[in-house]
Amino acid sequence: MNEKEFDQTARAWLDEGPTRVSDRAVLSALEEIHTTRQRRAWWPARRATPVNIYMRAAIAAVLVVGVGLVAINVVPRGSDGSGVGGQPSASPSASPPPSASPPPSRAPAVGIPELTQTFVSTNNGFSIGYPDDARIEPATVLGGGFSVEQDSTGFDLVLTDTVGSMFRAASTPVPDGVSIDEWFDRSGVGYQPGGCGVRRSEQPEITIDGQPGRIWEECPGQVEATVVAGGRLYLFTLYLDASDVRAVFDAYASTIDLRPEEAASPAP
Repeated sequence: MNEKEFDQTARAWLDEGPTRVSDRAVLSALEEIHTTRQRRAWWPARRATPVNIYMRAAIAAVLVVGVGLVAINVVPRGSDGSGVGGQPSASPSASPPPSASPPPSRAPAVGIPELTQTFVSTNNGFSIGYPDDARIEPATVLGGGFSVEQDSTGFDLVLTDTVGSMFRAASTPVPDGVSIDEWFDRSGVGYQPGGCGVRRSEQPEITIDGQPGRIWEECPGQVEATVVAGGRLYLFTLYLDASDVRAVFDAYASTIDLRPEEAASPAP
Protein backbone atom coordinates (compact mmCIF):
# COMPACT_ATOMS: atom_id res chain seq x y z
CA MET A 1 0.00 0.00 0.00
CA ASN A 2 1.55 3.35 -1.01
CA GLU A 3 1.10 6.67 0.78
CA LYS A 4 -1.81 7.80 -1.34
CA GLU A 5 -3.70 4.55 -0.83
CA PHE A 6 -3.05 4.71 2.92
CA ASP A 7 -4.41 8.27 3.10
CA GLN A 8 -7.52 7.28 1.15
CA THR A 9 -8.09 4.24 3.39
CA ALA A 10 -7.68 6.28 6.57
CA ARG A 11 -10.04 8.98 5.35
CA ALA A 12 -12.64 6.38 4.28
CA TRP A 13 -12.43 4.69 7.69
CA LEU A 14 -12.93 8.02 9.44
CA ASP A 15 -15.91 8.84 7.21
CA GLU A 16 -17.58 5.60 8.22
CA GLY A 17 -16.64 5.91 11.90
CA PRO A 18 -18.05 8.16 14.64
CA THR A 19 -19.77 11.20 13.19
CA ARG A 20 -19.30 13.43 16.19
CA VAL A 21 -15.46 13.64 16.16
CA SER A 22 -14.40 17.22 15.49
CA ASP A 23 -12.61 18.18 12.23
CA ARG A 24 -9.72 19.48 14.27
CA ALA A 25 -9.08 16.04 15.79
CA VAL A 26 -9.11 14.37 12.34
CA LEU A 27 -6.81 16.94 10.75
CA SER A 28 -4.44 16.74 13.71
CA ALA A 29 -4.24 12.96 13.40
CA LEU A 30 -3.53 13.11 9.66
CA GLU A 31 -0.91 15.80 10.18
CA GLU A 32 0.80 13.58 12.72
CA ILE A 33 0.96 10.78 10.16
CA HIS A 34 2.49 13.00 7.49
CA THR A 35 5.17 14.31 9.86
CA THR A 36 6.27 10.87 11.03
CA ARG A 37 6.53 9.03 7.69
CA GLN A 38 9.79 7.39 6.69
CA ARG A 39 11.55 9.11 3.88
CA ARG A 40 11.53 7.29 0.52
CA ALA A 41 14.78 5.52 -0.29
CA TRP A 42 16.94 7.19 -2.98
CA TRP A 43 17.06 4.02 -4.95
CA PRO A 44 14.05 2.90 -6.89
CA ALA A 45 12.21 0.09 -5.24
CA ARG A 46 8.73 -1.25 -5.81
CA ARG A 47 8.32 -2.78 -2.36
CA ALA A 48 8.32 -1.09 1.01
CA THR A 49 11.04 -2.02 3.45
CA PRO A 50 10.11 -3.97 6.59
CA VAL A 51 10.72 -0.80 8.65
CA ASN A 52 8.09 1.10 6.65
CA ILE A 53 5.55 -1.70 7.02
CA TYR A 54 5.98 -1.91 10.79
CA MET A 55 5.98 1.84 11.21
CA ARG A 56 2.82 2.28 9.21
CA ALA A 57 1.10 -0.50 11.16
CA ALA A 58 2.07 1.18 14.42
CA ILE A 59 0.86 4.56 13.18
CA ALA A 60 -2.44 3.03 12.10
CA ALA A 61 -2.84 1.43 15.53
CA VAL A 62 -2.12 4.75 17.23
CA LEU A 63 -4.65 6.43 14.96
CA VAL A 64 -7.33 3.89 15.76
CA VAL A 65 -6.71 4.13 19.51
CA GLY A 66 -6.62 7.92 19.43
CA VAL A 67 -9.83 8.25 17.47
CA GLY A 68 -11.47 5.69 19.72
CA LEU A 69 -10.54 7.66 22.83
CA VAL A 70 -11.89 10.83 21.29
CA ALA A 71 -15.12 9.06 20.38
CA ILE A 72 -15.51 7.73 23.90
CA ASN A 73 -15.16 11.21 25.38
CA VAL A 74 -17.38 12.89 22.82
CA VAL A 75 -20.18 10.42 22.17
CA PRO A 76 -22.57 10.21 25.18
CA ARG A 77 -23.24 6.81 26.66
CA GLY A 78 -26.69 5.31 26.60
CA SER A 79 -28.67 4.28 29.63
CA ASP A 80 -27.28 0.75 29.33
CA GLY A 81 -23.67 1.94 29.30
CA SER A 82 -23.12 0.71 25.68
CA GLY A 83 -22.32 4.15 24.24
CA VAL A 84 -25.46 4.09 22.11
CA GLY A 85 -27.62 7.20 22.38
CA GLY A 86 -30.62 7.20 24.67
CA GLN A 87 -32.09 9.01 27.58
CA PRO A 88 -30.64 8.11 30.99
CA SER A 89 -33.00 6.22 33.19
CA ALA A 90 -34.65 8.23 35.94
CA SER A 91 -33.53 7.55 39.46
CA PRO A 92 -36.14 5.75 41.52
CA SER A 93 -38.19 8.04 43.70
CA ALA A 94 -38.18 7.59 47.44
CA SER A 95 -41.02 5.47 48.77
CA PRO A 96 -43.55 7.42 50.87
CA PRO A 97 -43.47 6.67 54.57
CA PRO A 98 -46.08 4.18 55.67
CA SER A 99 -49.22 5.68 57.04
CA ALA A 100 -49.98 5.25 60.72
CA SER A 101 -53.65 4.70 59.98
CA PRO A 102 -54.83 1.36 58.57
CA PRO A 103 -56.00 1.35 54.95
CA PRO A 104 -59.73 1.68 54.35
CA SER A 105 -61.69 -1.55 54.15
CA ARG A 106 -62.11 -2.99 50.66
CA ALA A 107 -65.29 -4.75 51.72
CA PRO A 108 -68.42 -3.44 50.01
CA ALA A 109 -70.79 -1.07 51.76
CA VAL A 110 -73.71 -2.72 53.52
CA GLY A 111 -75.96 0.32 53.62
CA ILE A 112 -77.72 1.96 56.53
CA PRO A 113 -79.99 -0.54 58.29
CA GLU A 114 -83.58 0.26 59.20
CA LEU A 115 -83.55 0.43 62.99
CA THR A 116 -87.23 -0.22 63.57
CA GLN A 117 -86.94 -2.13 66.86
CA THR A 118 -85.85 -0.85 70.30
CA PHE A 119 -83.85 -2.62 72.96
CA VAL A 120 -83.83 -1.28 76.55
CA SER A 121 -80.93 -2.34 78.76
CA THR A 122 -81.94 -2.22 82.42
CA ASN A 123 -78.50 -3.53 83.27
CA ASN A 124 -76.37 -0.82 81.62
CA GLY A 125 -79.01 1.95 81.53
CA PHE A 126 -79.63 2.87 77.90
CA SER A 127 -81.86 2.09 74.93
CA ILE A 128 -80.95 1.63 71.27
CA GLY A 129 -82.66 0.89 67.96
CA TYR A 130 -81.87 -2.26 65.98
CA PRO A 131 -83.02 -3.92 62.71
CA ASP A 132 -85.68 -6.63 62.46
CA ASP A 133 -83.22 -9.35 61.49
CA ALA A 134 -80.94 -8.76 64.51
CA ARG A 135 -80.93 -10.74 67.75
CA ILE A 136 -80.21 -9.41 71.23
CA GLU A 137 -77.94 -11.03 73.80
CA PRO A 138 -78.20 -9.09 77.10
CA ALA A 139 -75.30 -8.89 79.53
CA THR A 140 -75.08 -11.85 81.88
CA VAL A 141 -73.41 -9.97 84.75
CA LEU A 142 -75.68 -7.31 86.29
CA GLY A 143 -73.88 -4.09 87.07
CA GLY A 144 -70.54 -5.70 86.33
CA GLY A 145 -69.24 -2.84 84.22
CA PHE A 146 -66.57 -3.69 81.67
CA SER A 147 -62.92 -4.67 81.62
CA VAL A 148 -60.60 -6.86 79.60
CA GLU A 149 -60.95 -9.75 82.05
CA GLN A 150 -64.74 -9.77 81.76
CA ASP A 151 -64.74 -10.49 78.02
CA SER A 152 -68.34 -9.81 76.92
CA THR A 153 -70.26 -10.81 80.05
CA GLY A 154 -70.94 -7.18 80.99
CA PHE A 155 -71.95 -6.12 77.45
CA ASP A 156 -75.32 -6.06 75.77
CA LEU A 157 -74.92 -7.41 72.22
CA VAL A 158 -76.86 -6.66 69.03
CA LEU A 159 -75.94 -9.33 66.45
CA THR A 160 -76.88 -9.17 62.76
CA ASP A 161 -76.05 -12.33 60.83
CA THR A 162 -77.01 -10.97 57.40
CA VAL A 163 -74.10 -8.51 57.33
CA GLY A 164 -71.97 -10.10 60.04
CA SER A 165 -72.03 -7.17 62.45
CA MET A 166 -71.94 -6.95 66.24
CA PHE A 167 -72.83 -3.86 68.25
CA ARG A 168 -71.87 -4.07 71.92
CA ALA A 169 -72.62 -1.66 74.76
CA ALA A 170 -71.83 -1.45 78.46
CA SER A 171 -71.55 1.10 81.24
CA THR A 172 -69.89 1.33 84.62
CA PRO A 173 -69.86 3.84 87.49
CA VAL A 174 -66.94 6.27 87.47
CA PRO A 175 -65.02 6.38 90.78
CA ASP A 176 -64.90 9.73 92.51
CA GLY A 177 -61.90 11.95 91.97
CA VAL A 178 -60.41 10.10 88.99
CA SER A 179 -59.49 11.34 85.52
CA ILE A 180 -61.95 9.81 83.05
CA ASP A 181 -59.33 9.56 80.32
CA GLU A 182 -56.62 7.97 82.46
CA TRP A 183 -59.04 5.65 84.21
CA PHE A 184 -60.47 4.39 80.90
CA ASP A 185 -57.00 3.91 79.40
CA ARG A 186 -55.98 1.77 82.37
CA SER A 187 -59.01 -0.49 81.87
CA GLY A 188 -57.42 -1.87 78.69
CA VAL A 189 -60.74 -2.08 76.85
CA GLY A 190 -60.06 0.72 74.39
CA TYR A 191 -56.40 1.77 74.49
CA GLN A 192 -53.74 -0.92 74.54
CA PRO A 193 -50.04 -0.09 74.04
CA GLY A 194 -48.87 -1.38 70.68
CA GLY A 195 -52.41 -1.69 69.33
CA CYS A 196 -54.29 0.44 66.81
CA GLY A 197 -56.05 2.53 69.46
CA VAL A 198 -54.85 5.76 71.04
CA ARG A 199 -55.38 7.35 74.42
CA ARG A 200 -58.87 8.67 75.00
CA SER A 201 -57.65 12.25 75.40
CA GLU A 202 -56.27 12.09 71.82
CA GLN A 203 -59.48 10.81 70.20
CA PRO A 204 -61.83 13.05 68.19
CA GLU A 205 -64.98 14.34 69.89
CA ILE A 206 -68.49 13.06 69.31
CA THR A 207 -71.90 13.79 70.82
CA ILE A 208 -74.27 10.97 71.85
CA ASP A 209 -77.71 11.85 73.21
CA GLY A 210 -76.52 15.40 73.81
CA GLN A 211 -73.49 14.33 75.87
CA PRO A 212 -69.91 14.98 74.73
CA GLY A 213 -67.79 11.92 74.18
CA ARG A 214 -64.84 10.49 72.25
CA ILE A 215 -64.73 8.28 69.16
CA TRP A 216 -62.07 6.16 67.49
CA GLU A 217 -62.34 4.51 64.07
CA GLU A 218 -58.76 3.73 63.04
CA CYS A 219 -58.86 0.03 63.93
CA PRO A 220 -59.88 -2.08 60.89
CA GLY A 221 -63.59 -2.94 60.88
CA GLN A 222 -64.26 -1.26 64.22
CA VAL A 223 -65.72 2.00 65.51
CA GLU A 224 -65.73 2.74 69.23
CA ALA A 225 -67.11 5.62 71.28
CA THR A 226 -67.22 6.52 74.97
CA VAL A 227 -69.44 9.04 76.72
CA VAL A 228 -70.09 10.02 80.34
CA ALA A 229 -73.59 10.64 81.69
CA GLY A 230 -74.98 10.60 85.22
CA GLY A 231 -71.71 9.46 86.77
CA ARG A 232 -71.41 6.47 84.41
CA LEU A 233 -69.02 5.85 81.56
CA TYR A 234 -70.65 4.24 78.52
CA LEU A 235 -68.76 2.24 75.91
CA PHE A 236 -70.29 1.55 72.47
CA THR A 237 -68.48 -0.51 69.82
CA LEU A 238 -69.50 -1.64 66.34
CA TYR A 239 -67.65 -4.51 64.63
CA LEU A 240 -68.38 -4.60 60.91
CA ASP A 241 -66.09 -5.29 57.94
CA ALA A 242 -67.57 -2.77 55.52
CA SER A 243 -66.45 0.44 53.87
CA ASP A 244 -69.35 2.34 55.46
CA VAL A 245 -68.82 1.07 59.01
CA ARG A 246 -68.74 4.64 60.40
CA ALA A 247 -72.06 5.52 58.73
CA VAL A 248 -73.66 2.40 60.22
CA PHE A 249 -72.28 3.28 63.67
CA ASP A 250 -73.67 6.80 63.42
CA ALA A 251 -77.08 5.35 62.56
CA TYR A 252 -77.03 3.23 65.74
CA ALA A 253 -75.69 6.12 67.83
CA SER A 254 -78.48 8.42 66.68
CA THR A 255 -81.04 6.11 68.36
CA ILE A 256 -79.22 5.81 71.72
CA ASP A 257 -81.02 7.14 74.77
CA LEU A 258 -78.79 7.29 77.86
CA ARG A 259 -80.59 6.28 81.06
CA PRO A 260 -77.98 6.16 83.82
CA GLU A 261 -80.66 6.35 86.55
CA GLU A 262 -82.08 2.99 85.35
CA ALA A 263 -78.78 1.11 85.37
CA ALA A 264 -78.33 -1.78 87.78
CA SER A 265 -76.17 -1.22 90.83
CA PRO A 266 -72.68 -2.72 90.74
CA ALA A 267 -72.43 -6.26 92.08
CA PRO A 268 -70.99 -6.51 95.62
